[in-house]
Amino acid sequence: MSGRLSQDLRFAVRSLRRTPVFACTAAAILGLGIGANAMVFSIVNAVALRPLPFSRAGDIVQVRRRTPFGSSVSFPIHDYLAVAGVRGQVSAFAILDVFAAGRYNLVTADGAEPVAGLRVSARFFDVLALAPVRGRLFQEGDDALATVPTAVITRGYWSRRFAADPAVIGRELVIADRGYTVIGIVPDAVRAFSPADIYLSLPVPQVSNDRTNSYRVIARVAPGTSRAQAEALIDTIARREAQLRPSLTNMPQGIVLRSLQDEFVAPIRSALQLLAGAVALVLLVACSNVANLMLARGLTRRREIAVMAALGASRWQIVQRVLAENCVAAAAGGALGLFITWAGVRWLPALSAANLPQADRIGVDGWVVLFVSAASLAAALLAGLPPALQLSRGDLAESLKQGGDRSGPSGHRLRAALTVAQVALSTMLLVGAGLLVRSFWLLSGVNPGFRPDHLLTMSVSMTPSRYPDSARLGAYTSAVSKRLELIPGVVAASSTPALPSEFPIDFPVRAAGGSPGATDGRAAIDAWYRSIDPHYFDAMAIPLLGGRTFADDDSAGAAPVLIINRALARAAFPGGDALGRALVIGEGYLTDPRGLRPRTIVGIVGDTREQGLRFAPTLAMYIPVAQAPEMITRLVLDKIPVRWVIRSEGAPADLATAARRAVLEIDPGQPAADFASMTEVLSRSIAPARFNMVMLTVFGTLALTLAAIGIYGLMAYAVAQRTREIGIRISLGARPRQVVRELSWHGARLSVAGTVIGMAGALVLARFLRTMLFGVGAADALTMTVVVAIMTVVVLAATCLPASRAANIDPLRALRQE
Repeated sequence: MSGRLSQDLRFAVRSLRRTPVFACTAAAILGLGIGANAMVFSIVNAVALRPLPFSRAGDIVQVRRRTPFGSSVSFPIHDYLAVAGVRGQVSAFAILDVFAAGRYNLVTADGAEPVAGLRVSARFFDVLALAPVRGRLFQEGDDALATVPTAVITRGYWSRRFAADPAVIGRELVIADRGYTVIGIVPDAVRAFSPADIYLSLPVPQVSNDRTNSYRVIARVAPGTSRAQAEALIDTIARREAQLRPSLTNMPQGIVLRSLQDEFVAPIRSALQLLAGAVALVLLVACSNVANLMLARGLTRRREIAVMAALGASRWQIVQRVLAENCVAAAAGGALGLFITWAGVRWLPALSAANLPQADRIGVDGWVVLFVSAASLAAALLAGLPPALQLSRGDLAESLKQGGDRSGPSGHRLRAALTVAQVALSTMLLVGAGLLVRSFWLLSGVNPGFRPDHLLTMSVSMTPSRYPDSARLGAYTSAVSKRLELIPGVVAASSTPALPSEFPIDFPVRAAGGSPGATDGRAAIDAWYRSIDPHYFDAMAIPLLGGRTFADDDSAGAAPVLIINRALARAAFPGGDALGRALVIGEGYLTDPRGLRPRTIVGIVGDTREQGLRFAPTLAMYIPVAQAPEMITRLVLDKIPVRWVIRSEGAPADLATAARRAVLEIDPGQPAADFASMTEVLSRSIAPARFNMVMLTVFGTLALTLAAIGIYGLMAYAVAQRTREIGIRISLGARPRQVVRELSWHGARLSVAGTVIGMAGALVLARFLRTMLFGVGAADALTMTVVVAIMTVVVLAATCLPASRAANIDPLRALRQE
């Protein structure tokens, strides 16, 4: 058997060498299809299939609070203390800041420099099961309130920042005006969890009444315990706590555990499924194309196959001979596909704009090579079996008599079916790509409620000890904003705790007291919170619809005021004018009586899309920084850097250097970082939609190109087969235009059939795209019309070129052909 297979493979190589154009074409087509599949597999392998680089990574879970709308990762420290006492079924719990990495100021001899850091509790590295490179990692007791603050740095940061100096162990680093003793170096594998360079010990109290959802909780399930068992135990404890202390807990619906890997994959799972399905269709188009080429080539060799049968070859041996050629072509295509994958994965992380988790692990490894090998074998079978079975059936003796250059009706039907399949699959992909393109175009054109052009953004990581309250923070942000406005070309500047499309800070608000047309005195609605400087609305170009903006005399000692957007005004006061009325914010969260004072509405501004361009305008409130509730100020200072928006007359990037110097003039210990235009910020917010659109458009275009090649090849073969017939008809007086029309009509019928089938399939495919679409329906008429037009143009071009050659056939040469 092996000897026969080896003989067939050698014969296949010799046969393909005699037809290099055919061999290269088949290998290139399969290479494109295999390469597209391997590229997507490399993403799926890195982010979903390959385990995280932690021991028994499947036992690491993200603890999530159940909510009426699903579940949330954010926890108040009180709820963490309630569940962290579980023992037995959970080997370790850890609490950490809710953000993947914060921005801190590392004090240096030259001033300060920003560093990515994360505050974690003592068992964090136990949960991840990491061992130190040098020194030790956090251990029980390092997160006690009275313990000396400690820090662990990553190996990469140790090499970059400290030149891998072993003496860094035991050194004190001053971060945010607080000394942290470096106790160890952690492997860079930890970056699979967080991009932080330095991990700081997070003081955890033994008792807390804090209900602020500002932490995350992860845990490790004990060996021999299932995730379901651990979840049932923690869920029971959470529900019992909610019954005992309903005013303190935020987990009345209980707890759910999700594996850490699923936590990373969940946001992009639908996109991965879409891309996997798209490239599978591309491979089917490629296989159909090559099958058509193989069939056309094989039908001209029926005399050779008939000779094999006459000499005693069985049908299986004939099929094996044809499949051997496909295997050789597929092997060459696999090698090309591997190269395409290697080249393609280099730009995937950049295209995804950091929205792919574990993007640094995307590459060509042994699993990708194995996948390419399997895909090549599958392609060889898919592209080889139809022509092999077709060529090995029928009356081979009759083929021996006729010379073997006629395919018969069954051969025509198979080639036509393969062509229709190519057109149908290409149509499906083009409709999907068209829907995403149109959706992205509409999303990009959404009015965010402010002007993103000529707007520079930056961040400053604050030192809480220097600005411990809202009054002093307000004085600092006001001073920085005024200094920025002195820069030539700056129109206005203001601070804000977050930029549009970034993380939400929302609090309940209610109308002060009960009055006609206002919300009930006890009822509350959630609204987004922004603490800002007086010129924020000028910087963002948000229109003032009524009242006034903030002034310098809206200080900490002045009467509490706020500005709301039109959406909140309508929600809170549906039947009356909101100006001059009062709102109470943060009930149930704020404990300081000053923060709970009614705030007079002094202005109403336009609505903005704070959650991102995809979402409707949000309810929003704006408060002067100096009057911000102290708890919120501490939250902002501890967790996130303060953002600035700077309106410029020219290009925003031109202001970055001057803005950096201006910030340092106010406080050399608070450097500015993360400079970006607002256009870039918004672009990053829709990066997932752009990634899906680009990938599906590339695959759709590839499938369309392959389908065009298939139609062209079918028509060219039909012309070659009917050369004598066409010559006779022309010599008998048939007009060339009539011949062209007849051949074109044959190709058009196949195209129409494929397009109709493809449209039906596209309607099914579009149902899976609904969550990715914006502003368009799954059966968008404009998209369907454009796709039909594109398919018509491509089919006409692929059909008319060989048909026009048929019109130029010399009748005498055609008659002498046989």
